[in-house]
Amino acid sequence: MGEELEDLLREVEKRGFKVYRRVKLEGTSGFGYYFDVVVENPATKKKAALTYISEVGARHVLPLLTCKVDVDVVHLVLAKTADPIATILLKEAGMDVVLIDPSMDKEKVVEKLRKILGEL
Repeated sequence: MGEELEDLLREVEKRGFKVYRRVKLEGTSGFGYYFDVVVENPATKKKAALTYISEVGARHVLPLLTCKVDVDVVHLVLAKTADPIATILLKEAGMDVVLIDPSMDKEKVVEKLRKILGEL
């Protein structure tokens, strides 16, 4: 994971959310999926799974959608770059692709997580 992602995760932790790295969550099928990060609101116990992919492309869409269908958790994809078509397909399936780079607005990403996970 890149420095931009680590900066973002430190900001998320400062806001009181719990951050777990390299987490295995079991799907309804019984298959286990590894996520780069799981963010949890300690007050509500709601969780969001984050997957980091440097360059999101068409080849990532099917595996990400399979995971989304099987695991009952909000799933965000963090990427440095993303193919526009792949981004649209994932968005239509209810997954957000968040671009992270040195110029990103960390506050905007933290706010998105706060909306998903609820107030602390």
